[in-house]
Amino acid sequence: MTQEDLVPPRSRLRSRVLLFAALLLAIAATLRLAGSAAFAVDPDLGRFAAGSAKQQHHNCFTGYVIAAYLASRTQRAVYDPKNYRGTSDPTPVHEGIGRRFSIDSFPYPPQFLLLPVGLLQISSSFLTLRAIWFVLCVSVLATGLIVSAFWAGGTRRPSWLWLLPGGVLVANGVIFTLQIGNVHPIVVSLSVLAMIVFERRNAWALAFGGAILSFAILTKLWPATLLLYLLFRRRFAAVGATLGWCALWSLVTWLTLGGHVFSEFFNDQLPALASGAAFPFAFHIPQAIVTSAALVSIPAKLHWLGLLAATPAMMPAWIVWPNTVLLVFLVVWAARMHDTRSVSRTTRLATWLAILTLVQLRSRSCRRPTPSSRSCGCCPALQRRAAA
Repeated sequence: MTQEDLVPPRSRLRSRVLLFAALLLAIAATLRLAGSAAFAVDPDLGRFAAGSAKQQHHNCFTGYVIAAYLASRTQRAVYDPKNYRGTSDPTPVHEGIGRRFSIDSFPYPPQFLLLPVGLLQISSSFLTLRAIWFVLCVSVLATGLIVSAFWAGGTRRPSWLWLLPGGVLVANGVIFTLQIGNVHPIVVSLSVLAMIVFERRNAWALAFGGAILSFAILTKLWPATLLLYLLFRRRFAAVGATLGWCALWSLVTWLTLGGHVFSEFFNDQLPALASGAAFPFAFHIPQAIVTSAALVSIPAKLHWLGLLAATPAMMPAWIVWPNTVLLVFLVVWAARMHDTRSVSRTTRLATWLAILTLVQLRSRSCRRPTPSSRSCGCCPALQRRAAA
């Protein structure tokens, strides 16, 4: 009698169904990524990519490379929007982009610039760097998905975790984010990988986990919520290692790019991030508002539905702060609950992802939509309700 004969028939059937579904998702994800990869190599191959021609014209990576060039090879302000779109003094990066893509400004802390500055040492061609960046984003995301699935128990059979890598990579939102070159997949992947590494509780784990979590924090700030989780789990060594790496990344940035980038960030960009001015598209593009699950989208939706006379400039404090208190309570409660070894790895993984998702929904800025946004064709249902 073989080992397979000892497995119940229903379990064998479930295992085969899950394996078949995982293979189908993997094939579908590969095909979708192949289309986006072709577009990453040659911008003229947009017919294989996701989104409309207008959506394909947008590229976040433009802002990263221009900021890296400004910071490392000029004395111009990194956080001045006038140095990006419509500038009267274009850089060689502007010329390499041409009219192929719209140009973004740079919204993140200066420590993130170490990555695109390093890429500029490889090539000065924007199209070459764009292809390299796409491969890097896909590689980090795929690594995060596979490691997460295996760590959470994907080696056991049968397991729904087999569906995780392909299921995520085939999603429209993920494909489009990879295609426009936003660093978001890297930040989420590094954050989750760091939490997995910290579970090993050794010196190597502290060093590596601290390095990648600190870089994620210094890129988009909101992964710092995981430090609160670690703190209430009494993982003081992990918190210390992360903060130490934050200081080291900052020192390297200071020595590489100079102190002026920090002055610009704290004096200009950080207030813009707090007020929402750093991301104006999130408040006047209807599609961004309609599809948003954040608190800031609620007044705009109510305004379009005719239930609110005007959209306030800021979310009322009585909405924002209870939400913040609730988030902190959930993080602390999850950390204390996870102190027991009875909590499964799947639950811990889901909790980390939930924390990273919920913290992004908190914002007090809620800028008024532009008049043209109420007549935009991408939200006809809201148009009809507002007109009524």
